[in-house]
Amino acid sequence: MREYLFIIVLLISANVIAQQTNTVEEPKNKSEERKKINVAPAYSNEVESEIDESPSGRLVDQAQSSVLVTASQNLQQTLAEIKQMSNQKTPTPKQLQKLNYELIKIKNVNENAFEYHLYNYKVGNYDFERIDDLKTAARLQPNHPEVLKSLSAYHYILNDESSLKQHLSKMKAAKHFSSELTDFANDVLNSLPKNSILLTHGDDDTYPLLIEQYVNSTRKDIQIISLDHLQSEVYREKLKKKGFKLPKSNIINTAYFKEFVSLNQHDLVIATSLPKSYLQKVQNQIQVEGLGFRVEKLDKIEANNRLVNLYESTIKPSLQSKNGTRHRKILSNYLPLLFEVRNYWIELGDIEKVKGVESEIIDIARRTNKLEQISKMLK
Repeated sequence: MREYLFIIVLLISANVIAQQTNTVEEPKNKSEERKKINVAPAYSNEVESEIDESPSGRLVDQAQSSVLVTASQNLQQTLAEIKQMSNQKTPTPKQLQKLNYELIKIKNVNENAFEYHLYNYKVGNYDFERIDDLKTAARLQPNHPEVLKSLSAYHYILNDESSLKQHLSKMKAAKHFSSELTDFANDVLNSLPKNSILLTHGDDDTYPLLIEQYVNSTRKDIQIISLDHLQSEVYREKLKKKGFKLPKSNIINTAYFKEFVSLNQHDLVIATSLPKSYLQKVQNQIQVEGLGFRVEKLDKIEANNRLVNLYESTIKPSLQSKNGTRHRKILSNYLPLLFEVRNYWIELGDIEKVKGVESEIIDIARRTNKLEQISKMLK
């Protein structure tokens, strides 16, 4: 049974909402890697406001502006590579060296620039001693997506609900996350037992959940723990005070994840959006729990009854509303639950219900280009 479940995990890994794909090794071809990762210009108009109008001054300032733009793009490139690592959240020493090298370039051009303050905070990797830099960046560009995400994380970790809601509301209003992600976040929260602890991975599977909870007041009984936020020493200490047991290592990677799960099984649910390399660490232990995976052993009859009730009351109506192409990226995340319900009805011999859920599985398979693989599993 666990073997078939992990095959489903492998199938959904290409379509889950966390898009990290690289390992900690550095890319071999930097020009090709740059093509794969969109790096939006982070250049601030503040530099232009200080341009010297003399011919020599214009040349100097144009050169400095070029340095600032290039350094900012290089910083964004490296930060994007870090986010896309599939087996580790913590930057490698080489990546930190690259970040600090580009940060010094920006500082030398203009230490008052928005870019310097934002990246000085982000390079600190949740070092709250640098929070003044983030606050300065927020004064310069209060609605910048990275500013809003960083402030949301800061206030979430410090449990400042009022400030957290303010920044999450701005992200929601600006539609920083697609409606398919927020729809899925709502389904995830409503699929979990009361007082669950949900372990997530990155931005796309964390902030839509927080928006649902703190802006839309959906299932605030569920505690979200992001592997990304676990890089914060302050956050780790707060979790210890809440009774969580943490690994001794400060490197947040697949080994850390495996130990954290082993130490904190009670009420813990793992998001389906974690990369395959993380889920492989617990592949022989997981079972379906709503739209997630649970390691803690549950009574099989009780667990199956809960999944069937969840499917009929919540998941089935939700899937019927997702009849276009808009939700294609997240549909695979429903497969583990659907297969579990289907197998339960096979055991009961309810052929009509088996056919009904199989038609939904096949529909998802078609829409996610996995028809051949999933058809084989159904046989």
